[in-house]
Amino acid sequence: MTQLSTLKKSTYDYGVRAEDIVSSFYKSLGFEELSRRYKTPYGEIDIILKKENLIVFAEVKARSKRTAASDVITQKQVRRSVDAASFYIASLESIECDFRFDLLILEGESIARIIENAWTADC
Repeated sequence: MTQLSTLKKSTYDYGVRAEDIVSSFYKSLGFEELSRRYKTPYGEIDIILKKENLIVFAEVKARSKRTAASDVITQKQVRRSVDAASFYIASLESIECDFRFDLLILEGESIARIIENAWTADC
């Protein structure tokens, strides 16, 4: 394995581990995981969760050091997230739920920051 492929694998593994941590956090709050790494023509949603009549689209950003939220996600990524969520919602037969976009920033193995309603679908 080359140094580059080793780096990519370790970055991928770190991302998967971060998603595991976030999923466990939401499950401890009573959420059910509906999907992980949900792929659409517009982009990927890291984790989709549901609790009662609320669906949360969770964006997970893992960092090795403290980073400002504005430094971990761009407006283009927000737009892709909204488009991907719209695609997901359109795939549901009938839905009467509220929706929320959360941003979770991890440092190492810990959730450093949770931003509920980090953005809206009309951004």
